[in-house]
Amino acid sequence: AAFGIDASYSNHQYNNQELASMCVYKNYIYVGTYSPTIRFNNTTQAWEGYYGRKATGGQIWRSGDGGSWNQVVGNGFGDIGQSKVTAMEGFGGYLYAAVTSENGCKIYRSADGQNWDAEPVITDGFERGKYNYKVTSLKAYMGRLYATTAGYIFTNTVPESVYLAHETHSKE
Repeated sequence: AAFGIDASYSNHQYNNQELASMCVYKNYIYVGTYSPTIRFNNTTQAWEGYYGRKATGGQIWRSGDGGSWNQVVGNGFGDIGQSKVTAMEGFGGYLYAAVTSENGCKIYRSADGQNWDAEPVITDGFERGKYNYKVTSLKAYMGRLYATTAGYIFTNTVPESVYLAHETHSKE
């Protein structure tokens, strides 16, 4: 099943339901996935997915030819509660990838698109926690990487916002 998607919902091994983001970086095309989680089960201490499936967290797949794909990130960067890779962008010699998180969005980076830094460069929803649970886009512009975010709709107190995710400094 391409990208781990099982359209028939018959194989409980595959959990991705959506190709959520895409970008090109260093002669590869990358796709980020969405593997939905429903809730954290306190009894089993595990995230549970739809239709009795085990939640796997968001993944990143890449291809050098557009036909053959390899998974380069799995299990939501080590936290299956990070269920969706919402945005990706190349900037300053790194590929950045944003993930959803109930405790606030996060952004990870990789110099080669295959080996990712263990710690995210942005955590805790840009210091707004769950009120910025998702990055909706990442864009490089004039030596800066910008991120737009979305908070929980039901709070109705936090508007969608634009944040500076990273900045490069040129030597003069």
